[in-house]
Amino acid sequence: MTTAGARPRVLMLSPYFLPAEQGGGSVRAIHYLCQHLRPQVDVVIAARDHDLRSTTPYGEAARAAARRATGLDLRYLRPGLAGALALRRLLREPFDLIYLHSLMAPDLTLQPLLWQLGRRRPPLLIAPRGELLPGALAQRPRAKQVYLALLRATGLLAHAHFHATNADEAAAIRAALGPHRAIHVAPDLPPPATAADAGMPARPPGPLRVLFLSRIDPIKNLGFALDVLAEAGIAVDFDIAGPIGDDGVWADCQARMRRLPPQVRARYLGAVPHAEVAALLAAHDLLFLPTQGENHGYVVLEALSAGCPVLLSDRTPWRGLQTLGIGADLPLDDATAFAHMLAAQAALPEADRLAQRERCRAYAQAQSRPDAAIAATRAMLEAVIQPNARMSSTNAGQSGGR
Repeated sequence: MTTAGARPRVLMLSPYFLPAEQGGGSVRAIHYLCQHLRPQVDVVIAARDHDLRSTTPYGEAARAAARRATGLDLRYLRPGLAGALALRRLLREPFDLIYLHSLMAPDLTLQPLLWQLGRRRPPLLIAPRGELLPGALAQRPRAKQVYLALLRATGLLAHAHFHATNADEAAAIRAALGPHRAIHVAPDLPPPATAADAGMPARPPGPLRVLFLSRIDPIKNLGFALDVLAEAGIAVDFDIAGPIGDDGVWADCQARMRRLPPQVRARYLGAVPHAEVAALLAAHDLLFLPTQGENHGYVVLEALSAGCPVLLSDRTPWRGLQTLGIGADLPLDDATAFAHMLAAQAALPEADRLAQRERCRAYAQAQSRPDAAIAATRAMLEAVIQPNARMSSTNAGQSGGR
């Protein structure tokens, strides 16, 4: 990507990275990105030294295991002044690109932005990772409006490029930051292909087995899922898995769980290690995620890969699921449609259920062919690192001038 065939050296900054278990889909997005691009790019990743909603630093053994598993140069930043000084030293190292995987993490966003001022520094690429989608901005909106207004007014983003994973996210970036931004559209990369399991699990008799697998916070909309289940009029075993991101939301959901009718049994499984996710999904009849907004939603691809159909809101990139016969993507203002889909899934004959699971896996396998996404990502990096390089047709017409 650089002249004379040299591998570009890229610094990626992310609030959370491996060995984080609770950092959400962005951890996997960055991991898969690096796995696919390692032959062409020399990556250094700096992240906080602890997991989401934890203050305990990762142990040395866990850090070493993450370095072995990824083959990457991983740097862990302590909270406070020590981490800020370490990041400042890191920013002085020679890089061809600084790639931020958050716009809303002041500790890992503002310092690199300020470091760019008045200096000849590497180009800057920012992946908001869904933070600027309407559903995300609706959470604590006043604080976010003030923060974004300050970024716009100070000109800190004047020379930044932005990575959107789809056209909807590109539109959200323009809406939040103004139309004259250099925006490059490149899909998130799937996990590298692995051999698929043979066969499908036999379904034991009993109620429909439904899984909510995500962080418990306002944007993931667990309360809506519980309300739909209460009104669906069918027997359901509902498992909730994921870290608690908002104590107030969880308290509200617990109250809703206590009001569920007798035929709906809900239980909380806690945060599930990623190594156990595939088996958990395969053991359920449906993933139910009525999210208020996702820029990707890796758990959807993981569910489909495990043969588990999905019931989603229409606020993710995963659309047209009814036509494909692998689930449904429905508007959040029509709770009755969600209830009808659950009832239809519960009534599905066994032969149709198995055929649906096969369709899910076939679709996931097709989505996991990364050639086009890798080409778009490489074109994006070339366009940012080498500003005069001609962008590929994948991005043509999707980048705004500064």
